[in-house]
Amino acid sequence: MFKVDVPKLIGRMYECGYNKSSLAHACRIDRNTLASYLKRPEKMPLHIINSMAAILYDDPIEAQYIFFASELTQKERNQ
Repeated sequence: MFKVDVPKLIGRMYECGYNKSSLAHACRIDRNTLASYLKRPEKMPLHIINSMAAILYDDPIEAQYIFFASELTQKERNQ
């Protein structure tokens, strides 16, 4: 199982000049679908992760730290 660091992903999205609508369009999905994935990132398909990583990141290592974040909060560890 992987964890997407959503706050960092959203920050990078705005740094690159995207909003939810424009990023969704670039990923060829509906804005509501993207919003749903950001609320429940565990439901995000790998092909969407690949699309976002290609759009937002030049460095694959940086993308790895965002889309496959290894640090979990104490609450998530206890579940």
